[in-house]
Amino acid sequence: MRFKQFIGLGFIVFAWGCTKTIDLALPDYIKEPVVTALLNPDSLIRVQLSYSFPANSVQTIPEPIQKARVTLSEDGNLLPPLTEGKAGQYALNRKPQPGSVYSLTVLTPIGKTLLATDRIPVRPTLSAQLSDPNPANSNSNPDILLTLRPYENTSSVQWLSVYMRVLTGPQNLPETNTQGIQSNSLLFDDFNSNLSGKNYKRTYWPYTRIKPTVFESLENPILTFNTGNSIQRVDTPGEFYQLTIWTGSNAFDNYLRSVVIAYQNRISDDGDISENPFVQPSPIVSNVTNGKGVFAGYTTQVILLKEGKK
Repeated sequence: MRFKQFIGLGFIVFAWGCTKTIDLALPDYIKEPVVTALLNPDSLIRVQLSYSFPANSVQTIPEPIQKARVTLSEDGNLLPPLTEGKAGQYALNRKPQPGSVYSLTVLTPIGKTLLATDRIPVRPTLSAQLSDPNPANSNSNPDILLTLRPYENTSSVQWLSVYMRVLTGPQNLPETNTQGIQSNSLLFDDFNSNLSGKNYKRTYWPYTRIKPTVFESLENPILTFNTGNSIQRVDTPGEFYQLTIWTGSNAFDNYLRSVVIAYQNRISDDGDISENPFVQPSPIVSNVTNGKGVFAGYTTQVILLKEGKK
């Protein structure tokens, strides 16, 4: 036994002695124009243009692209040109319409043309309710039951987040926090979840992606989940749960999913969790031709739920 321990200790020392620090060269950097435009029927049309910067840059604010010509077409009909307000920010006094297809054309000052097209989804019909307090959940939080109904465009994908508003302090000031979602529902995409050791449910944060295939076998699926808050509860007047549901196009879905994965694979989180030595670079998905960025449509729906016990 001692001989085996000696061999093991000797291997550790040998392996430690073989440690070598190497410098890896970053890939060649190409400065590219970047489009940021998320179209929502509740907001005016806005397009932000900027240039990319190297991964090792200390720059935190992107360089804006000014004096570009930015135009949109709606279902094939050309709209008035967008006007530039702040540097690199272009707007049109018009809200995108659900179900319409928008095509973007950007002519940069150096003569480069950027193109992108997407469709604004139509809001589906949703309903939600709370169960009684469930002792099997953290803090006996109630189950939240979200009923989905088929939406007109099966290529759309839905995402979910839950916020909880509680009154805190001696003055009962409102405080709204993002809540982790706990569930064992097979209708949630597990890509950004982990298994909780407390109740053996999967925990999702900050968003949960609903599998787009749910309507293939279920007509009106019901998603059952709860919040993981183990300290605060919604049980007094003025407190509530807020469900926010995004229905996005495929472009929006691909973009948001890649953003969540990139966040999970970040090299350093400033000590929030532990630094991960096994992370790999995760690019953000782009749907812009001749450049980078996102041009995507989505709709939002908000549902407020109260326990109403006091």
